[in-house]
Amino acid sequence: MKLSFVKKPMTRSFTLGSTSEDLKKNILITHKIFFDVYFLTKTHISLLIQSGEASFRYNAHSDYSRANNLTFVEKREWSYFTGTQSVNQYFKLTKKQNLEVLGKHILSLTEKVLHDLGITAIVDQDILQVRVWIPEKLLSQVV
Repeated sequence: MKLSFVKKPMTRSFTLGSTSEDLKKNILITHKIFFDVYFLTKTHISLLIQSGEASFRYNAHSDYSRANNLTFVEKREWSYFTGTQSVNQYFKLTKKQNLEVLGKHILSLTEKVLHDLGITAIVDQDILQVRVWIPEKLLSQVV
């Protein structure tokens, strides 16, 4: 997998009501996954995963975050669409947990998503592009 941090686009589109099958199909066609980084607070980061028009909020621990004891902020929130409560784990940006660490966490999340979708072979082919959309002001901090 190839990870790159790129400037967040001014606009983006997605299809409301996309399914995991839509995400899987788009990944297999484009060989690209995008993670949209946005800030809930100055240090709390929320992630959206997108491929094609399929987009989902994805805030969870990864194998990398567990192995390295990364700090997350847990928030219980209500879903506007489902009417159910969910627990989100927001990545906490600190001096120790910088964008390089966020990148490693995102790669680990990507492996989990691909495993859950049943398309891990795409990783073995080394053709998957993982792009992280971040605000322009943060691009200078990327190692």
